[in-house]
Amino acid sequence: MNADFTLDAYSLHVWAFPIESTESISARLWSSLSPDEVARAERFRSADLRLSYTTCRGVVRFLLGHYLNIEPSLVQFEYLPRGKPVIANFNHLKFNISHSAKLMLCGMMMGDQIGVDVERIRPLSDMQELARNVYCPEEVEELTRLPETQRHEAFYRCWTRKEAYLKALGEGLSTPLNGFRVNLGSTEPARFIHIGGDGAPTRLRVSNTDTWREIIGVAEDVHYEGVKEAAPSIIYWPLMMQSFVGQDLKLQRATVFVVRSRRAGTQLLMRAIQQQAGKVSPDVPLTNSGTLGDLYTKSMARTSFTLVILCASGVIALLIGSVGIYGVIAYSAIHHTRRTKSSAALHAQRRALVRASLRQGMLLTVPGIALGLVTASATMPFMSSLLYGVSANDPPTYIATASTVVLSTLLACYLLSLRTPIGVKGSADIDGGPVGSRAI
Repeated sequence: MNADFTLDAYSLHVWAFPIESTESISARLWSSLSPDEVARAERFRSADLRLSYTTCRGVVRFLLGHYLNIEPSLVQFEYLPRGKPVIANFNHLKFNISHSAKLMLCGMMMGDQIGVDVERIRPLSDMQELARNVYCPEEVEELTRLPETQRHEAFYRCWTRKEAYLKALGEGLSTPLNGFRVNLGSTEPARFIHIGGDGAPTRLRVSNTDTWREIIGVAEDVHYEGVKEAAPSIIYWPLMMQSFVGQDLKLQRATVFVVRSRRAGTQLLMRAIQQQAGKVSPDVPLTNSGTLGDLYTKSMARTSFTLVILCASGVIALLIGSVGIYGVIAYSAIHHTRRTKSSAALHAQRRALVRASLRQGMLLTVPGIALGLVTASATMPFMSSLLYGVSANDPPTYIATASTVVLSTLLACYLLSLRTPIGVKGSADIDGGPVGSRAI
């Protein structure tokens, strides 16, 4: 297939395929299915349903294989609580499929959820009654005002837009179709008029004298005060409003524009923006330009410095602990060599000395690690304000730290056992009797 399977962040591809049976295509799609999918396909008594299922699953695997650069049969799925399939062990690429009659749609998006829906337009004798049961009153009113020849298309247009949104959420029909409103027009892009549901308001105002303003959408959390701070509640108002907080005309004289470009941070981009802004209003200055990376770095500067100091302190503590363990094991090893019973044991003493050193080191290290883990678990929640995107009780961090201490101890004990002399002149008594000469 000669097609572009490269997806940038927050970009999407929508694929359309006919559902038809040809021997070569069916065999290829069938061979990509998992054993569970094959078993499910074989349970369909209807040949048409079996063909639709096989085509949808096979095509999705074929497309995902190209996007992920793996064999289609190696794509693995897992399912959300309400049954929406997602790619296992890969959270960035999202997909959604829909089919009706002999047409299948498959949407792919990088970085955010996607929902698609396709419906075959067919006459409905109870269309108005169905619309009143599932659509918003405003949508029903808009549908009624349309010429009768346009109502069926508008009905299905509204239905597919709502269905696609619910499929993107992955919540099924737990979110009612009349909980939000979409546009019905065919000459404009699909968009939300308002999102309600669960008793959420569809309009608001600040004071009793203000004009009611309709909520047109809900944005994701924005960490306005920095990534380490909780996202505050924010309402985005229009730049110019009438009757707002006691003012006849409220005009916001400064605003922020976000520009997405591969040339971010370059003078070329700034000159291009200035040229475009100058065409609209030459007297408006552009100030405080910067990249999202700059804002992120600034918001994390204090936290980064604190964490660097903590890491340095941790490394120093690890070195001091290793030196302490080294000293204790050194004393124990020298004491052990002074108590060798006879020169006949010197031949095997090196191996025994290594084992004794490692065992003695672990007897000191394991209780220390256990005490440290308990102390860290109790005190780390007080440092949660310094963390972003990581839990205060992060298992990989604890495992890595404990492993580092253990490896440092083992290395110190092993090197010490190799450097400890084991030669003895004269004789020694294991019970602490006279020693002919000191170990060398």
